[in-house]
Amino acid sequence: MLAGLLLYAGSYAQNYNEQCRANVYSRDEFNDLPWVGNNAWLPQYLDSIGYTGNTFNYENAMYRVPVYLWIFKKDNPSKRKTVKKRRIKKYITNLNYFYTQNNTGILFYLQGYKTIYKSRRVKLGYYLECPWISRKYRSKGAVNVYITNRIIKILPGSRDNVRGTYNKFVKSVFIQKNASSSTLSHEVGHYFGLLHPHENWDKGKRRAEAVSRTRTFDRFLKSGRICEVNGDGLCDTPAEPNLQRYSTIDCKFYAKHLKDPWGDTYNPAVNNIMSYTKNRDCRDNFTKGQIAVMLKTASKNRFSEAWTAKKGANPQYKFDASEPDNTRKMATKLKLNVPYYFTFHNIFSPGNSSKTDKTDWIKFTLSSHTKITITTQKGQNTPPNLHLALFNNKNESLAETNDATPFPAITKELESATYWLKISNTKDTRELCDYQLKIEK
Repeated sequence: MLAGLLLYAGSYAQNYNEQCRANVYSRDEFNDLPWVGNNAWLPQYLDSIGYTGNTFNYENAMYRVPVYLWIFKKDNPSKRKTVKKRRIKKYITNLNYFYTQNNTGILFYLQGYKTIYKSRRVKLGYYLECPWISRKYRSKGAVNVYITNRIIKILPGSRDNVRGTYNKFVKSVFIQKNASSSTLSHEVGHYFGLLHPHENWDKGKRRAEAVSRTRTFDRFLKSGRICEVNGDGLCDTPAEPNLQRYSTIDCKFYAKHLKDPWGDTYNPAVNNIMSYTKNRDCRDNFTKGQIAVMLKTASKNRFSEAWTAKKGANPQYKFDASEPDNTRKMATKLKLNVPYYFTFHNIFSPGNSSKTDKTDWIKFTLSSHTKITITTQKGQNTPPNLHLALFNNKNESLAETNDATPFPAITKELESATYWLKISNTKDTRELCDYQLKIEK
């Protein structure tokens, strides 16, 4: 039991009742970080890795990181409900939305998922069960995310509902299935080395971050800016209190009277992804300093060699913006008369180099009786051997190509409705295969 308690001494929790007290780093680890006490290191690091001045997307990401989802559900053999594939897709697309709109250079794809039917695991204990679960169920080479109905933190005299947590010792993320769209991005931020901007805000002058970016400290044999050594150690995240207590549901900071230990009034950003806003949907921003920390942490990960995409490394793991889309329920909706780019990429899994993505699903809607033509064309890399199959909303086959060829096409007259197209790659290769697809009317 002591081992389990120690595991959670270093965990982060995101809940609606209290501030998380623990750190991703020990105090000594924090003080040894190259940007602590020297935030000038952060832009210099971004310059050194070729980040500065670039816009990153699915084509030129710096890191492509696999995610494995472990989903706990009640075990009722007579009424077993499968996990909604749309929900699985949403976890990954939300994660990529926040990380792309902030130009982090980090993208995520689905390594896999597994549903675990165990009724006693739909409520996980914060201190012991969460770290134990992450030891029992784990996929190598990925960010492991555990999704359950509730995460309960019980202390003498209190019982709190934790919406998300990150445990640095088992390097795993835990979230409730009804958590906000930004919660997974918040917890993955912890995975990549970020702290809360309100870190130690109520700990006095020795630990709290000053509102003033120029306020200095002068201690024995050491001096510098307080914002570089206290709080989250980042001067480009404004000092803030725990915004769960001091923000409104419409994303406003209302405690205009609240002052830091030096008497300066707080003026927080209220939209940082690592904050505890009352409404978690207020959060949509990473700062440049936070991005530098995440990229540095990614470079030190034990799987960074396989995750890196810098300077064209690991092209076989390049995935497109529609992923994950390998089932009908995960189909991405396309517009008519617009060309789209798709890849069949490898999926990093240590000891299983042959794991590949071989199926894409898309859907489209017609507003009237229309003759449509579905065409495929060469991409930028190895041509696939494609097989196309068209389905209606009853999953009935309407048309398909006879043989797997590099670039087949389908022409069909269709009524007003929504349709699904399955695109399969029959080529046996570990190279990246890609193609363009267009639906014309």
